[in-house]
Amino acid sequence: MRLPGFLQSAFVVFTLSAFAPAQTPELPIQHIQFHEVDTLFQNPGQGWFIEYYRQPRLPDSVVYLRFDWRQAEPKDGKFDWTLIDKTIAKARSHGATVAIRIMTANAHSETPYSSPQWLFKQGCKSYSYKNDGSDAAQGGKPMKRFEPDYADPIYLAKHAAFLQALGQRYNGDPNIEFLDIGSYGIWGEWHTTHRASIQVRQQIVDMYLNAFTKTPLVYMSDDADVMSYALAHGTGLRRDGVGSPWHEARWAGTPAYANVPAMADAWLHAPIVFEWFQTYDYLIAHKWSFDSAVDFMLRNHVSLINDNLGPVPDEIKPQLEKLARLAGYRFILRDVALPESAHPGDSLPIKM
Repeated sequence: MRLPGFLQSAFVVFTLSAFAPAQTPELPIQHIQFHEVDTLFQNPGQGWFIEYYRQPRLPDSVVYLRFDWRQAEPKDGKFDWTLIDKTIAKARSHGATVAIRIMTANAHSETPYSSPQWLFKQGCKSYSYKNDGSDAAQGGKPMKRFEPDYADPIYLAKHAAFLQALGQRYNGDPNIEFLDIGSYGIWGEWHTTHRASIQVRQQIVDMYLNAFTKTPLVYMSDDADVMSYALAHGTGLRRDGVGSPWHEARWAGTPAYANVPAMADAWLHAPIVFEWFQTYDYLIAHKWSFDSAVDFMLRNHVSLINDNLGPVPDEIKPQLEKLARLAGYRFILRDVALPESAHPGDSLPIKM
């Protein structure tokens, strides 16, 4: 099983120490000491990450791709992986990996259908919704859009088949950092006015668990009812909406998640992913505290931050750098002990 990116470096460091041969006592030992610096660098699976069409403002190790199901399966059983493969190639060109989310309903979609239109022609039930477009956070241009009935047997069968095909191609691929468990609710964020039963929602989680046994999965945290089920299977957590006081007041340790005690410790074994509610200008226009959002992310053990902030003034850039530097892990080599000399053919024990 491939280790998540945020653990791979840990494995390298520990193996160097764990498998070092015993020191030869007769050789004098020297110590070389190092000191921590604040340099920002591309740290695998940690820090800043960006949507695939944006340019990074800080060193990024992950490129984010969210797309409509219809884009990858334009015809029933006919798959088009072009967008994913192009994004992987672009990310690899600067040493990054790719994170993925699939949307079956998307309030920013260019067409009324985020799930393939053929799905509904086959008889899958749907609900229509329409945002007025007045608030950038609530949707794109106003139009009638369609959301599948997630409990419909046609949706469940066809989407499971799609995820199986996706998994056959990308499960365990080292270029894929993680997948959001999307596919449910607007933007795949697990909030919808057309809620399916807990059993159906667990079935959607199972689709991902069955298709991706080697690639880390991250559960969208807007559905507390199914969260314990996802966390029990080793998923990480993702919260979109940081910067909004409403969202920040609903996380581990708050009444909304009182029945999910495992939420507080999810960061110990899996990624914690956050995304801003909207652009910096949007947050300020709503009189929401930017500093509070930064503190919220750090206090809750963020691994990766999706950069959708847009332009920011120069005076807050140090806050962004602090967030990128303190997110996730950062291994610090403080001392190396090794013999002052060695004979040809001897092993060289190094303690780090």
